[in-house]
Amino acid sequence: MPRRPHARRATRDVLHRALIILAALEEVDFTRDDLIARVTAEMDETAYGDAPEDAFLRDIKWLRELGFDVGRKADDGSYHLEAGNNPLLRLKLGPDELYILSLLRRAFERTPYADDVTSFVNRIASHLSQKQQAQIKQTVPISVLIPMLDDIEPHRLTLQKVQEAIGQRRQLEFEYRSRTSEKTKRHVVTVYNSLELREGHLYFQGRSDRTDNDLEFRLDRVVPGTAKLLPAKVATADKPRHPLPLRYRLSREFASQGATRRFRNHQEERQADGSLIVTAEIDETELFWASKTLLKYGENCVVLEPPELVAEMRRVVEQMARNYEVARSSMD
Repeated sequence: MPRRPHARRATRDVLHRALIILAALEEVDFTRDDLIARVTAEMDETAYGDAPEDAFLRDIKWLRELGFDVGRKADDGSYHLEAGNNPLLRLKLGPDELYILSLLRRAFERTPYADDVTSFVNRIASHLSQKQQAQIKQTVPISVLIPMLDDIEPHRLTLQKVQEAIGQRRQLEFEYRSRTSEKTKRHVVTVYNSLELREGHLYFQGRSDRTDNDLEFRLDRVVPGTAKLLPAKVATADKPRHPLPLRYRLSREFASQGATRRFRNHQEERQADGSLIVTAEIDETELFWASKTLLKYGENCVVLEPPELVAEMRRVVEQMARNYEVARSSMD
């Protein structure tokens, strides 16, 4: 005897409600009333009939009978889901994917995002078997550590304001202490999507309201407690690029096996004397970093262009020569 149509619909409704409840509890804990409201919002007001509380409790009981570990907290009565205990909710990850999760957790453990990354990895791990969870916690055989030299705690509020300025498209006002002066200067900038961790320090860039130029700021040089969002909305975007051609020569002894790719669009041309001409590309805001990078080569590198970088390298080398001349004279 065929089943009546309304019975088939009742079964579909139960399954639909169960899927909505599971999806909600996958995100966060919910109270009974919030879960009922979510179900009725996604289905309709008749989803639970005339006795929604009783029907909801039957749904929870049915989910538990299916093996889903739906618990209820004693303090606030909210429901929570232990997803890892049910094979239907487990992820199927291979060894390489487990390795990446372990590597990700390790790489960020000394950064301001350590807690967030750990929480993210743990949330994924809750959908894995106990054996796979143990694999993620194992020490990876390679160290890809992101260095963090600054004590971020005094500047955590500044970091939050920078992130809010980007996310909410608002201008940021703050007092800043540059590396060349102990005096602070007030800045109002439109922050680009450019928060970067470089050589142990956090940097952000933005368009200056006062000079209409792109400027770079080191997070820990913003005076703590001075960063605030301004009310007006702005059209924030990715940092605009102003590329400059870069060309430098590496000595034969240093470049016998080729050059390390340190900049964008890296190209090499071997010279008759065995030296290497490297051409690449940098942004005009990267001149400072380019000079510090190429100075690591010492006397084995000669910058040929752009002129701005040649001038900066010459200034640094001349100052170093003066420093060492003073040091030598003082020892004589």
